[in-house]
Formats: sequence, C-alpha cells, structure tokens
Amino acid sequence: KTKKDVISVEAIFNNYPMISPSIILKNNNTKIKTKVINGTTVLDLEILNPNNWRISTKLVDIMTNIIENV
Repeated sequence: KTKKDVISVEAIFNNYPMISPSIILKNNNTKIKTKVINGTTVLDLEILNPNNWRISTKLVDIMTNIIENV
C-alpha cells in the first residue's frame, strides 16, 4: 500500500444502520473481493455481509476495512 493507491467507491444507504450499506466500486484497480449485482460491481466484504452486520458498525469501520483489503 502506497499513497498512490486510489479507490473510488459510492455508498448507498437503505435503512442504515439496520441494514448494511451497499458499497459500489467505481474503479477496478484493486484486488478487493467484489460481486456483481444487477450489472453493478459491489464490494463483497465480511463486514457488509447481512449475517455479520451489526447496527453498531460505523462508516469509519467500513472504510477502515476497505483500506485494509486494498
């Protein structure tokens, strides 16, 4: 990881914090695990998995997890 690493994402919040946000990957220059839903590339991280989601999870926790997985 260097300061040159750039990741662009879009977060969609629907009934947050009860449901985890969808984090859309805007560029594909990363090795973060993703999945395609309805033609959209979304991040597939354990922290965002509905079975693992906790309403106490903060946006900063999600961003930290993304950075750790770049």
